[in-house]
Amino acid sequence: MKGTEPLYPREKSDATKNKKYHWFTRPSVFHNSSWQAATLLPSLSVCFKVALGITTTLYILNQSHLLPKPLSAVVSKTLFWPTLPITVLKRLGRWTTRVDETVLMGGAPFGFAGLPESLHDNYGVRGVINMCEEYRGPLREYSRLGMKELWLPTVDHFEPSIKDLNRAVQFIERHRRMGSRVYVHCRAGHGRSAAAVFAWLLSKDPSVDRKTLNEDLCKLRDVRTTLWQQPNIIKYHTSLLSGDDDGIGWTGEEAHDSKVDDDDSR
Repeated sequence: MKGTEPLYPREKSDATKNKKYHWFTRPSVFHNSSWQAATLLPSLSVCFKVALGITTTLYILNQSHLLPKPLSAVVSKTLFWPTLPITVLKRLGRWTTRVDETVLMGGAPFGFAGLPESLHDNYGVRGVINMCEEYRGPLREYSRLGMKELWLPTVDHFEPSIKDLNRAVQFIERHRRMGSRVYVHCRAGHGRSAAAVFAWLLSKDPSVDRKTLNEDLCKLRDVRTTLWQQPNIIKYHTSLLSGDDDGIGWTGEEAHDSKVDDDDSR
């Protein structure tokens, strides 16, 4: 009869049957993404562990003074920011130290922490000596505040050259005559900046015993205890004692690559 269903409905084709279950049998985009993520996570974990291991190894070797100067420079620059929290925690509450009426020394004056403004407003600092090879300093803040920076890039774990020691002393002396103060820094204010400050103190009184001066400076701040034995410090002091006030009365090649026995990141 017209309009009635057939007694025996036609059997559906295989294509029609498969169509009903096509969404289930075909791998979905979500399924593929989940599988890829599941396989990718272990790979990322392995890569992270390898990178962390390499970074830690290089850091330890650099701190142990076992890297050549070119590699030490790269490692120091690469790990400057990642290891900064370690440096800050070690110097917490002791970032800046006043040495005399003209000089302050300490760690890097990061702009994001408001340190340039603090040095300018609270201490009367108008000049900054940056001994970091790996950190250029907050130049925009210096420009805005009218502060002058003398950049004497020195690789971490190597002492400043005699030429740079002399330039640092002359820079400090100019600001002393103007009645302003100078902030001398490296990464943590322990080694490179301490050498520049040590040279300044020697220039004020060349007759002082270097070891005694080193001990006195250590009472003010945790600085390298072997400053008085560093080759360039000795040569600079000798030039002062010989009457060469410019600090260039020494002979021979500059010992710019002289390694030191202590850690400058503390």
